[in-house]
Amino acid sequence: MKRDVLVLVLFLVLFSFFSVFFVRYTVGPSITITGYTINDTGVVKFYVGQIRTVVISSPENTTYNFDIGDPYLIDLNVSADFSVEAVDGWNYSLYDLRHDVYIEEDTLFTPNSSISAVRWSNLLTVSAHEEDGPWWSESVIFYVNVYLCKGKTPR
Repeated sequence: MKRDVLVLVLFLVLFSFFSVFFVRYTVGPSITITGYTINDTGVVKFYVGQIRTVVISSPENTTYNFDIGDPYLIDLNVSADFSVEAVDGWNYSLYDLRHDVYIEEDTLFTPNSSISAVRWSNLLTVSAHEEDGPWWSESVIFYVNVYLCKGKTPR
C-alpha cells in the first residue's frame, strides 16, 4: 500500500515537471521573431477525402468605381467543382471591413446574380452546400470607390 502511494506521488511529480517543461520550452509564450508578438487565434482544418473548390469569378480582388448616388451593385458570379444542393445550396455573407459589421449574413442566393456592396472595403464569403455533404466556402476582399463629382477623383 505504501509503495503504491509512493509510486503514484512520484508519477505525479514527474508528470507535473514534464508538463511544465513541455509547455515552457516547446509551446511557450509568444515568440517574437519580427519584433511583433502575435496574439491572434487561427483555425486549422483537416479534411479526409477530396477537397472541393468554390470559385468566385466576380467580384474580384480589385477596386470598383461608382458615381455618387449610384447603387453599388456588383455581379456575383460563382461556380463549384461539385454538385451543389438544388434548394438553398448557395449563401453568402458580406462584411463591411471599415465599420466592422455584417451587411448580409448567410443570405441565400442564386449564382450569377448581383449583390449590393458597401462603400470602402468589403469581405465577401460565398458558401456552397455539396449534395449529401458539407458546406465549402471561398472569400474575396474588394473595394468600392465613390466619385463625389463625375470626372473627379474618388473619395
